[in-house]
Amino acid sequence: MAAPGDSSGPSRLVPPSRRVVARPESSLPPGYLPTTKTALKGYQPTHPDLQLSGALARQARQTTFSRTQLLVLAGLMGVVLVVGVAIGLWAFGTPAAASASNTPSTTTQSYFDALSRQAYSQAYDLLSPAAMQSESRTAFINRNQQFDKIGGVITAFTIASATTTDQHATVDVSVIRQGQTTLATVNLTASGGKWYVDSVVTHAAGA
Repeated sequence: MAAPGDSSGPSRLVPPSRRVVARPESSLPPGYLPTTKTALKGYQPTHPDLQLSGALARQARQTTFSRTQLLVLAGLMGVVLVVGVAIGLWAFGTPAAASASNTPSTTTQSYFDALSRQAYSQAYDLLSPAAMQSESRTAFINRNQQFDKIGGVITAFTIASATTTDQHATVDVSVIRQGQTTLATVNLTASGGKWYVDSVVTHAAGA
C-alpha cells in the first residue's frame, strides 16, 4: 500500500460515467447517415447536412442552370442553325436560282459555242441521256469533225427564237460557216431542273 502523497503508486479508479471511449475510425463514406442497424459504435457523420445521405447529398450538390443560362444556350443554338442553312444555300444554291440560270436558250448558246471552238467533247456533255444512248461520244466527235472539214468551222451563230412547252423546248439558230448561213432547229428536254440537247436538225436558210 502506497504512502500518502506518493504519486508513484497505482492510479485511482475512474468511475464509468467519466471514462472516454476510444471511437473506432469509420470506413463509411462522408455524408452517409447511418441507421440503427448499420451504425458503428461511436460513429459521427462528417457531412454538415445530416438530413441528406449518399446519393441524395450528391444530387443536392449538382449544378443547375438558371433561366437566363438556358435562354442564352437556346439563342446560340438558333444562331448556329441559321448560319448552317445560309452556308448550305450559298454552297448549293436554291432550285429556283439554278433553273433561272439554265434555260433552253443558254444551253443552246453553250452547245454552239463549244462546237465553234471545236470542243466537241464539251458539246457532247450537253446532250440529253436519250441522245447519248443513241450516239457515242466518239461517233459524235467524228461526225462534227466531218462537218467542220466539209462546210467549215462555225464562225458565228445567232439564236433567233425559242419556244418552251412544259419539259420540251425548240430553239432556232442561225449558223454561219465560211460565209454561208444555215438554220438549225435545236430540240431540248428538261431533266433534273436542267435543259439538254435532244437533237439538232440543219436546213438551208429560207427553206
